[in-house]
Amino acid sequence: MRNSPTMRFNASIRSAVAVLLLAISVTAQDKVAVVADAVIRADGQVVKPAVLLIDNGRIVALGDVEIPNGYEVVKRSGFTLAPGLVDVGSHASAPYDLNENEDAVDLESRARDSFIPDHRDWKLLAASGITSTVLLPDPENVVSGVGVVVKTGGDSRIVDRAAPVVLALGATVYERARRPTSFAEAVELLEGALGSAKKSGESGPLAELLGAKRPAVFRTESEAALKRALSLAAKFKFSPAFHAPKSAIRRAIPEIKAAKGGLFLLDAPTDADSVADLLVPRDLAAAGGRIVFRVDVPKIAPDALRLGAWLAVRNGLGRKEAIQALTARAAEAAGCSGKLGDLAPGMDADFIVLDGDLLDPASRVHETWVGGRRIYRMGGSN
Repeated sequence: MRNSPTMRFNASIRSAVAVLLLAISVTAQDKVAVVADAVIRADGQVVKPAVLLIDNGRIVALGDVEIPNGYEVVKRSGFTLAPGLVDVGSHASAPYDLNENEDAVDLESRARDSFIPDHRDWKLLAASGITSTVLLPDPENVVSGVGVVVKTGGDSRIVDRAAPVVLALGATVYERARRPTSFAEAVELLEGALGSAKKSGESGPLAELLGAKRPAVFRTESEAALKRALSLAAKFKFSPAFHAPKSAIRRAIPEIKAAKGGLFLLDAPTDADSVADLLVPRDLAAAGGRIVFRVDVPKIAPDALRLGAWLAVRNGLGRKEAIQALTARAAEAAGCSGKLGDLAPGMDADFIVLDGDLLDPASRVHETWVGGRRIYRMGGSN
């Protein structure tokens, strides 16, 4: 007896459902054991054999461990696991005008209001191994608002941590039809805002920053602005992630060394950089700087993040520092140390599956996992 069209349709539906269930099986299990050839930690340590035990989205064990009963085993022979990358200062899914407040001291603008969960940018980031990104308001005011830390996939997208407040000393701050109208006045307003937050004892992003309860990104556009940012951070005793052009950082190396380093956001090196700029990561690390590489998606392709780290290593930056610049240091800048940026018990199970070394630009990201669930697979659905 021949199958009727209805029977054939139902059989097709059942087959499709079976394929779908097979495709997502590794993302639907709370307890997963991922077995690979090696795991690269954020400090560059290579762990072999590599068994990663995940329970309810968190890592519970790593290394040569026995797989308990009840765990789904996912074998990735021939592959290496590495921490998911963290990008700080992206515009993924968000318009480039994230700051609509005209007040010079703006604590109202919040990047989370511009977060679009289903935007196509998130798939691009996941395919490049980026598991978290920090959206930041544009640096148009001396205090430009508060950012948000976002996972590139999974169920709980917004990370429940105090995200960075943005401070700024650049031309975009004082070339507007309101105060400040000069660099000196911008410095005065920012210093006044920090001083008021210190004296008032009130709650809020600046008070949390000065109380070491919230991170900051300090955006500058020149050598003079970077040096003033370093002095303000020292005066008010807070530790932001400084962002400045490589040329400004290069000229401020003596001041950075005198300040005993600090955390620095560097636009990921590219082939278009000058020879002097390509040496900035090496020289900054030698001065005690802790480096975070960043790319501004969608202006810059997310693949440029790993490529930039590789270029930095070719120009003298240590392997450990380069890996940390993509992972643990970036998580530190995001205010998420101990949660993101490494593979260790208690941390979120955010990782990537590579067919080579993390710093080899020829190696490819085959899978990206967030919270113990696969959100990207090369050449197919999840």
